[in-house]
Amino acid sequence: MIPYQLTLLHHFFSDERTLSGEAVDWAAYDFLTMQELDRLRTELNSPCRLIRGGHGALKETAVDAVFPDAPFSQVAMALMRSGFSKGLYQGGSIHLDNRMGPTGLARCWLAFKENLETRASLRNLGFQPLRQETANGWDYYAWRHPRAWELLQLLVKWNETSGGRR
Repeated sequence: MIPYQLTLLHHFFSDERTLSGEAVDWAAYDFLTMQELDRLRTELNSPCRLIRGGHGALKETAVDAVFPDAPFSQVAMALMRSGFSKGLYQGGSIHLDNRMGPTGLARCWLAFKENLETRASLRNLGFQPLRQETANGWDYYAWRHPRAWELLQLLVKWNETSGGRR
């Protein structure tokens, strides 16, 4: 993102800090994705903390963020109204990306921390068939599955009642 584009955003500024407290490197952030995050920030009327911008091959337009003051149910509903690719994570963070999947549709997923306790809980609730892959400490679950709505409800509940910890 170039400096001029930053001035077009309503809620993000040049002196922004990431969730970890580091200065935001705006060159690593995609303008279209940030515009959508800015829209979500307005809709949720809640501060947004950036975690990281573009991060690696095929993720140049991605942004990871969290809305720490908004109930996760509201964050999830706001994301549903976005046509962007999205991921909702245990712990309350989100992934937003303007890139579409190979089918031309937005890519969407639910992610739970990769640990034995969480995996056992999800298996006992019958969600094992939805697990698609494991990467970087996360188990990724299918969005386009008849039971995905139930899994999303569980993710929201966990994030709102225990800060996403299981």
